[in-house]
Amino acid sequence: AKAENVRLKSALGALAVEGGEYSRVVAENERLRAALEYERKSPGEWIVAEILSFGGGSADISKTLRAGKGSVHGVCEGAIVEAPEGLVGRVVSVSPNTCEILLITDSSLKVSCFIQGERRIAGILSGGSDDFLTMRFIKPGAVIPPRAKVFTSGLGGVFPAGIEVGTFCTDGESGSGTETGKGEVVSGGLVQPAVDFTTLEDVFIRK
Repeated sequence: AKAENVRLKSALGALAVEGGEYSRVVAENERLRAALEYERKSPGEWIVAEILSFGGGSADISKTLRAGKGSVHGVCEGAIVEAPEGLVGRVVSVSPNTCEILLITDSSLKVSCFIQGERRIAGILSGGSDDFLTMRFIKPGAVIPPRAKVFTSGLGGVFPAGIEVGTFCTDGESGSGTETGKGEVVSGGLVQPAVDFTTLEDVFIRK
């Protein structure tokens, strides 16, 4: 009886491992299917890269990530990086088989954007925290629809126009703003990123 119990426990353990492996394979297939569908529907040429780690060579682990494609795959420094949900960031360094991506949550990365509404409301987006970005230089008094979507404007020629960035979270007017040392009025609010960086597994790098 003791031997039978040991055998049954081993069999149950094997079944548990097989069940876990099956679930992992199903999840992997769904992830890859979603990636292929996004690549098919999105114009342009893409390099799909799996995320290897967060942090890369940066001390600030939450602001960069390392992906598993590099120069031998056609990745170039400065390339724009997206996910099906929206803008991820920009490639800042490349090795033969990996690249490091600066996320839009980093305050050093500035993105010209517009808030969608009856009239486009322009502004400059930069990092804030992991949960919220900061959008500034919005025209004071501009009326912003509740939960309005924010997209790249294409101004400056760095980021193509029309990539979703997030959702503007300050409802109503943009506010009176504060004056900088240069006499500029900085008015803005918070933007919730479209991409959940904590669950990101693959990215799309523009060629």
